[in-house]
Amino acid sequence: MKALNISKVILYFICAAFAVLLLFVYVFLPTYQKIADLTAQHNANLAQINFYNQKINNINSMNATIESKKNKLKESQTLPGINPLKIGENLNSQLEKTGVAVDSITVDNGTAVKGAKKSTDGKTLYMFPISLKLSGTADQFDKLLNGYETDSDAMYYINSVELTYSDTTNLYSGSIEITMYSCLDTKSYSASQGTKTNG
Repeated sequence: MKALNISKVILYFICAAFAVLLLFVYVFLPTYQKIADLTAQHNANLAQINFYNQKINNINSMNATIESKKNKLKESQTLPGINPLKIGENLNSQLEKTGVAVDSITVDNGTAVKGAKKSTDGKTLYMFPISLKLSGTADQFDKLLNGYETDSDAMYYINSVELTYSDTTNLYSGSIEITMYSCLDTKSYSASQGTKTNG
């Protein structure tokens, strides 16, 4: 009778162990796997959200850049006009700052830039070809070119620079070809024909 009771206990134990095993296999293991899958999906969703947030930030940055470019374009359409008769004064202001020696300054008549939009105040963009013959040190020429392109009331574009060095004077001499751009009132602009030369 005692042996029978022991057998029942063992049988109950085996049944309980088998039930726990079934519970682990069919309940806990799938639940654990489901949690792992959900965690992986959650991480993937977070990565995708971060990706789209980055794209949104890039779009916002691009929009800010575009807006800045638009503002600069508006500013460029209201460039300060320079009276053609004062071009020599504007050129000389840069020459005097650097101390280069001037042999001659040649300014051709201005022509309207084809395809250029008028400024907001109705002025037309003109271009003036300018030729300078100068002599000076390398440092003076560096300051001169930098001054025309970055520190001038007008807009200048350096087309070409041809200089030769003299061992006798220790100076450079040659020519600089420049184009000056200026917004002018077409009706009031009546430049004389031909070429004006100073120097």
